[in-house]
Amino acid sequence: MHVLVLGGSGTISTHLVRHLVAMGRTVTVLNRGKSQPPPPAGVEQLIADRHDAAVLSAALKGRSFDATVDMLCFNPDQARMLTEALPRHGHLVFCSTVCALGTRWTSFPVSEDATPAPEPTFGYGVEKAAAEAWFTAYAQRSGGALTIVRPSTTFDQRMGVLRQICWDGAAWLARVRAGKPIVVCDSGLGIHQFMHADDGGRGFALIAGNAKTHGRIYHLVGPSVTWAEQHRTAMRVVGREVPLVGVPSAILDRTTIPGDGVRKDIFGFHGHFAETRLAADTGFRPAITLHEAIARTVATLDAEGRITRAADESWEDALIDRWGSAKI
Repeated sequence: MHVLVLGGSGTISTHLVRHLVAMGRTVTVLNRGKSQPPPPAGVEQLIADRHDAAVLSAALKGRSFDATVDMLCFNPDQARMLTEALPRHGHLVFCSTVCALGTRWTSFPVSEDATPAPEPTFGYGVEKAAAEAWFTAYAQRSGGALTIVRPSTTFDQRMGVLRQICWDGAAWLARVRAGKPIVVCDSGLGIHQFMHADDGGRGFALIAGNAKTHGRIYHLVGPSVTWAEQHRTAMRVVGREVPLVGVPSAILDRTTIPGDGVRKDIFGFHGHFAETRLAADTGFRPAITLHEAIARTVATLDAEGRITRAADESWEDALIDRWGSAKI
């Protein structure tokens, strides 16, 4: 089986390529060739910009594949671009996101068949949902095989160990090591699903070219935990536990916090998505625990010297001074 991976050097797709090779697949990757390390031995690499229609068409002219996994499609125009450049794509696997479903759910877990309802202000979720709709309509017109995969937060050393209230995968760990309290949103009891990228790559590998997955939508997610539990797991890994201080989301909204868009769009809401369908169809279950996933990530961050204090923590210190009595 010959599988094309659009990407192949990102957080999930690096692991996807390795798992496909281990499964005996013939693998071609298409990317800009700017990331290191290079693909594994035996993997063909096409150097092209997936988001440039003319370049993509030239790179894929005359090619055919048994399965195509698109890790780099972010809107319906890019979905159309792929199918025009590669008519003989075989089984199409589109990497979407649970963000396409939105955040205003009151009943959990959210089903794979739930209608996408992304927040209008969150462009990433809106565009991914629109790409899902485009691919679905295309598959219905063409009669081709399509699978939509919605990962939740999937991480390794590239992303780091994310915290709840802002986009920070390393500096907050240095703050913990220094014995400084950490702010969380509200009570820290928001539910989220984390997965190590190695498990994510394995999940995609089990789907690509698998006839049982044709026409299906899957959530590729880890076990549900609270943000407080995730933060405390990270503390145990780095070897020091500090207080978590719950600050109301309304107060956080009025505070200038670098990178806090991720809390406003995603991390400030419950995220618990059903995962049983993927297990039933492919046998997939996450193999890496949250503790092990964080430990692997922290070990690499330490080896690369990336766990260092942020240049400005005054916003967090000010919140701690005011809300320090709200320890969780």
